[in-house]
Amino acid sequence: MTTGLGIRWNWHRIASRSIIGVLIFGVLMLVIYFESAPYDGTIWNNDLGPDAYPPGVTHRTFHSTSMNVDVGYCIYLPPEYSTNPNQRFPVIYTGTGQGWMSGANENQDMFFYPPLLVSANIQPTILVSLMPGSNSKYMDAIPGSSMYGVVMVETMIIKELITFIDATYRTRANQGGRAILGFSGGGQGALRLAFKYPELFSSVEGMSGAVDDHGPNVAVNEPHLLAAMFNGDTAAFDLQTATGQAKANRDNIIASGVAIHMSVGSNDPLLPDNQELDNLLTSLGIPHDPLEVVPGGIHDPPSIWGIIGTTPFQYINAHFH
Repeated sequence: MTTGLGIRWNWHRIASRSIIGVLIFGVLMLVIYFESAPYDGTIWNNDLGPDAYPPGVTHRTFHSTSMNVDVGYCIYLPPEYSTNPNQRFPVIYTGTGQGWMSGANENQDMFFYPPLLVSANIQPTILVSLMPGSNSKYMDAIPGSSMYGVVMVETMIIKELITFIDATYRTRANQGGRAILGFSGGGQGALRLAFKYPELFSSVEGMSGAVDDHGPNVAVNEPHLLAAMFNGDTAAFDLQTATGQAKANRDNIIASGVAIHMSVGSNDPLLPDNQELDNLLTSLGIPHDPLEVVPGGIHDPPSIWGIIGTTPFQYINAHFH
């Protein structure tokens, strides 16, 4: 086609070049997305909808600067929060096993924890459900790894979420008013965070903790995690486990006075690993309760809670100060 100015346009060529340009742009955007997305496919915000949660529980988000993403969390506020506007409340941070509900971990424990908390007959307490991703082990990726700045769960919880919760809600924002509890992967996560930052928590409950992970078995069973978050460095992974942090931070754990309680079912395959950690704490001289072996318990939250009832919440409440 020729315009009145004698300029010849080849519309087919222009159109084809435009399509190619759009396709190239799309491919580049996909490459950028997948390079910056969590290696395990984690969706950081999993709101199930306003009618999905038990009474007193809401789903909200905050912005994680370390990961540059909005992260979901669930929060339970006791009735006294609204009726006593000048009262401040202790907080229990709770973590579940990872990989459940496609990474929607901030929802998981809020379906059965609040009723247990209420029936425990303890002081009014806030519950905050942690979002650890699908398979972070509650850890940060190390500098130089492909997931550094993408999967930074330790920083997100310790440096960002706790600060956000204390600034947003009427919490008792000190060690005496803060505790952490978890089951399975969440039990391991609770223990390692309490051991690494004992000055932040009055107590920790590690229930059926998945403390079996160490560098060599992760290299075999979860090589994708080791590569993406630790550049394949088994020693770097080992340092960040509950066992590694107990050894590395022994003096601070003792000085902090954090109360430590672990439990595991007698029929749980993780029993030997929890016994090993219990023995390690003893050998290091770290004060802690003897490991509670739950008769007949298996590696299943409803089963364990059905046997031990509200005692973990009563233990935590007894150590608020």
